[in-house]
Amino acid sequence: MSLYSVTKGKVMDDIVFSMTDQIKHGIDNLADENIELRIDIAKLNELAGMKAATCSDHVTSRSYLTFAVSLLPTDHWKSHYNLSLRFSLRLAKSCYSCGDLEKAQCILVETLGQCHSLVDKLPGNALLARILLDQKSFIDAYTLCHEVLSQLGEEIPESLQINQNVRNC
Repeated sequence: MSLYSVTKGKVMDDIVFSMTDQIKHGIDNLADENIELRIDIAKLNELAGMKAATCSDHVTSRSYLTFAVSLLPTDHWKSHYNLSLRFSLRLAKSCYSCGDLEKAQCILVETLGQCHSLVDKLPGNALLARILLDQKSFIDAYTLCHEVLSQLGEEIPESLQINQNVRNC
């Protein structure tokens, strides 16, 4: 923890994985009441998760982001809304990139249920639409996109009309 204290707020790209892993091993000693420190460590895990994702190591990214979410207090959607939203969307993307579409979808459904505004829902809905397309749930994906676009004031056809020429391709 002393390494974290010394480096807090500084650029630490070179040591973020080592430092995060060392803190994770000693986290059992961290009291639940020390919310500020738990949030700082969660942010550090987010940083490590994003760095891993940048390196296309989505399994490692998922691990760091899962741990970051676990450090949030039980009322995190009320007490740390922006952090919860950011962590959840990043975790869903990592799960998606790992091929765990079900887990990504579960995270997104929970996240979308907690969102305060349509703007906050847009990234989650975009990823959810991709997941539905990957699962070959074309009608569900279209319905979701239709709902979102309607809320944005866009007009598109109510239902999906599959062009016969497209089917033959």
